[in-house]
Amino acid sequence: MEIQIKTPGHELAPAVTAHIESRVETFSRYAGGATESAVTEVHIERIAERPQQGRIWRVKLGVPPRGKTMHVESPGETITEAFDLAKDEMDLRLKGLKDKKRTLLRRGGSKIKGWLRIGSDSE
Repeated sequence: MEIQIKTPGHELAPAVTAHIESRVETFSRYAGGATESAVTEVHIERIAERPQQGRIWRVKLGVPPRGKTMHVESPGETITEAFDLAKDEMDLRLKGLKDKKRTLLRRGGSKIKGWLRIGSDSE
C-alpha cells in the first residue's frame, strides 16, 4: 500500500512520519486484493496560526477500500493527536462498511435458502 503524506508549508519530524506510516498500514486489510495499487492520502494542515487557540492541526485521511475512496477529517492540538482521531474514525467507518456487506450477504443467502425450502416442500 502506497502512502502519500502532504504537508503544505511544514516539515514533519521523522518520528511523526514513522508513526503515521505504521498506523496507516493497518488499513491494508480493507483494500481487498488491490493492496499494491492502493494509495492512502494523508493531508496535514495548520488551521490556526496562534497556539493559544487549542486545536491548530487538521488531518484529512483518504483510504480506498475496494475501489471506493472514503475521506475523514479531524482537528487536534498536535499532529499525532489529530491523526489518531482521524484513524479511529476511519476504522469505525471501514468496519461498518465490512459489516454492511456481511449483513447483505447473509440476508441474500437467507432469502435463497427460504426459496429452496418452499420449492422442496411443494414436491
